[in-house]
Amino acid sequence: MARVMQDRYWFEMPDDEYTSTQLQEKAGMDRDAIPVIRRGDKDIAVEPDEVVRLEPEDRVIFTTPTKAAFDMKPMFFNLIRKVASRQNAGAMNSVPLVFREDDYKCMREHLLREDSKERVSFILFGTRGEDPVKEAFVHRIINLEDSEYARQSGMHVVPKIVSQMKAFRAFSSSDIPGFMHVHSHPFADNAEFSYTDRKSVAETVRSLRDYLTSDDKTGTFLYGTLVMGRSEKGFSGVFYDYKSAMKEKLGEIRTIGIKGFRRIRSYETIASRETAIPDIEMLDRNIKWLGEEGQKRLSETSMVICGAGGVGGMVAMNIRGLGLKKITLIDDDWIEKSNLNRLPSATLHDVGEYKVNVMARMIKDVSPGTEVDTIPEKVSCDEGRTRKAIAEADIIVAAVDSFQARFDIQWLAARYLKPLIDIGSGINLSTDTSTVKFMGGQIACYVPGGPCLCCQAVVPRDIESEFSREVKKMTGYVKGTDITPTSVVTINSIVAGYAVDVIIKFITGFSEIQTYMKYDLLNMTSQTFNFGKKTDCLICGHNGVEGKGDDVITVPFGCSNVFDKKAEQNNEYPLVIHGLFG
Repeated sequence: MARVMQDRYWFEMPDDEYTSTQLQEKAGMDRDAIPVIRRGDKDIAVEPDEVVRLEPEDRVIFTTPTKAAFDMKPMFFNLIRKVASRQNAGAMNSVPLVFREDDYKCMREHLLREDSKERVSFILFGTRGEDPVKEAFVHRIINLEDSEYARQSGMHVVPKIVSQMKAFRAFSSSDIPGFMHVHSHPFADNAEFSYTDRKSVAETVRSLRDYLTSDDKTGTFLYGTLVMGRSEKGFSGVFYDYKSAMKEKLGEIRTIGIKGFRRIRSYETIASRETAIPDIEMLDRNIKWLGEEGQKRLSETSMVICGAGGVGGMVAMNIRGLGLKKITLIDDDWIEKSNLNRLPSATLHDVGEYKVNVMARMIKDVSPGTEVDTIPEKVSCDEGRTRKAIAEADIIVAAVDSFQARFDIQWLAARYLKPLIDIGSGINLSTDTSTVKFMGGQIACYVPGGPCLCCQAVVPRDIESEFSREVKKMTGYVKGTDITPTSVVTINSIVAGYAVDVIIKFITGFSEIQTYMKYDLLNMTSQTFNFGKKTDCLICGHNGVEGKGDDVITVPFGCSNVFDKKAEQNNEYPLVIHGLFG
């Protein structure tokens, strides 16, 4: 027997043929309600007067698209818009939404085509932080083609039910907290939500909530709305909770690509977010090279350096005068006397002190305006200070000596869409330990949307145990011996210098960066590679973790607040989909 929804209850109907009208009458629905058959993993919309045969285990639900308010007077429309804008202004936290550059360009090209018709995209997004949300990350974009709209014009767009439910199903099968509806206003440079847009939010949120419940999914979620105008800065966006209450405002779009990252502030917030150069006299040489805009980008950048040893210390020394907004240093090691030949700024008085504290002192001595934070702990994916620091940074530098740490950093960089510069250096000796076979280093760059470190060199099978890592650490930088030669300081300096040059060019957009650079300092040669990403990679592949943000822990909705007690007791949560807007 098939099951049909009627006024939030289910009843059974014989497996037989029915028209859409008969299904509407049986369920007591009006003619505007469109029957949708949920059959296994498929959702089948029944067109008017179409005859369908119900099968065992089918569930019939109904959807009622929201009608557009075409007859609204322009003066009344503008009044509603202005009042709503005043009510919302300044009352909410401003949250940035982070895109991979190629995804962002593709979505804008889709939404704002030359024919000036409105179009729709759906975004599945992860987040950092809960209440309030600190940052949102685009995991996946679903662009609807023209054949997937029920109605479309230059002033209005409504997706077909099947298209709408396809997006709901994609969100239901994900393990991320955010679903966003995006549409265009191709008739305006600076887009604002219309009265119809705002009115439809509560119905759409309820539809998604009911869909997840009927799909045996529980948990809270965030719902976002975004409208984009012709100007890149002409967008408006709001985040809601699963009860349709406004939570945060979308004030900034960030994009990350091989030419660096961009901050696109909405036309409403741009004036209040200009970045000032902290010390023009000290940064004079930077400005002459990179220009004021380049220095502003540096001055609004937060960096985390994982590893404060020989290479990491040299990176800290090179970036201390860039005027960065914040630098976080992570390393659980302390200074030994044998480290002094390669740690900048360290002295005999620092033996026994944490390396991160000495590096912090060095940075603050040169750039007192830069905020410096130290975390004398190991890098880990687990919840804690190291994960929080990596998630909050704009760019990550990894100068660590274990594959486990590299993998953990890469995992977090992908989840939070953070660019990662991984640096390594060392010396290889022949088997008799009397001849140097190789001396040099490499720089591997991960930019969200491109190949991760696992697609380049760091693979899970190379992850070391803690015991193995400690053994290698005791043998120093030279593989095959327990000698750590003084010459390693030169290798660290050269490789770190190259790495900081890459970092500066990336942050300022000075030039494109390559994915992998290898430096042979024995033969004085260098090689550059551009790796491709693997489509099945668990980190950067099609079903990878890019943009998933924090781990999601599901909790019950509290169904007594959403459905009546009878439905709750019978574990029957019927579904009504209310039309998406545009």
